[in-house]
Amino acid sequence: DATKITTTANGVTVTDGILVSGSTPTVTIGDGGAEDTKLLFDGNAQNFYIGIDDSADDLLIGLGSTVGTTPAIAIDENNLVTLPDGHMVIASTAAGDNLTLKSTNAGAEAGPQLVLHRDSASPANNDVIGRVRFEGEDNESNKTVYAQLTSQIIDKGSSGGEDSTFQLEVFNNGALRRI
Repeated sequence: DATKITTTANGVTVTDGILVSGSTPTVTIGDGGAEDTKLLFDGNAQNFYIGIDDSADDLLIGLGSTVGTTPAIAIDENNLVTLPDGHMVIASTAAGDNLTLKSTNAGAEAGPQLVLHRDSASPANNDVIGRVRFEGEDNESNKTVYAQLTSQIIDKGSSGGEDSTFQLEVFNNGALRRI
């Protein structure tokens, strides 16, 4: 009785919600044509979307009202998930294993693997190519790097002639120091 359905030049407006039920409820957005489709969350200060970028065949979750504008998460046709802006925070109040990489491969290859890949178009000598930092708060709530692992190109050389270094540093007497 409280649901109101109105039609406008922009489509159909449903007030007070939509319920899709049954044994296999389905909502289809799009008709299989070559166009972007989306579900838009129209916020007061900011909009978000979940949609198909049909030109790239990617499912995107992003900021804004146009598919492809400021994507935060992209899933391609091979199920590869990327974060186009390259930033992610996993926040947890739990202690223990907060991030697990799991492989069910029964073969002899290494797995799971964590890869830190610096994909530079112009690699140079002394480039830092990866770092893992161990951070915590000190007594005055300052974020402090207590230890870090760093890999660096020493000589980019030609194929087979490259040199690198791997360093472990710990915080001691007010500064990070190599071990």
